[in-house]
Amino acid sequence: MKTIVVLGMHRSATSLIAKGLDAVCHMGDDMLEPAKDNPEGFYENKRFLDLNIEILQTAGGNWLEPPSRAQIMAVKDQFDHKIRRLVEEESKDGIWGWKDPRTSLTIDLFHPHLINPHYVCVFRNPKEVAKSLSARGAYSTNKGINCAYEYNARILTFIAENHLSTAQLGE
Repeated sequence: MKTIVVLGMHRSATSLIAKGLDAVCHMGDDMLEPAKDNPEGFYENKRFLDLNIEILQTAGGNWLEPPSRAQIMAVKDQFDHKIRRLVEEESKDGIWGWKDPRTSLTIDLFHPHLINPHYVCVFRNPKEVAKSLSARGAYSTNKGINCAYEYNARILTFIAENHLSTAQLGE
């Protein structure tokens, strides 16, 4: 059993990576539909997307206004059962995984429930992320840059605190 989790900020090419992974592992059955701003598809399992939205809201934020790690960890006990059940239900295949950029914020809650996790971390220049976000809606460039930095910092902190290295990620 291998679990592949794509971590990265929105508009960082996580969909491209997930599309490639979908060819070799089960990324989910209930996928978010393509949209005008991502016509090739998001490759996001709606079940993980919905749970991540619920976690972030309960912790007092959302994807663009992320709650602190402490706020997310404070709701851990409320979501352990839901996370465990979702992981058990989705991990039917030998190699499976998911992609939802919000997981970059909630990964600390999911990690203890994963068997043989492998993390694919995607980073894009925060200025390019901000330009792409700005083109999609009413997000200021500064807000986009700050959000991208926050996601990147959370990913790097998670990797460092769990003593994961690029060598371990590729095993």
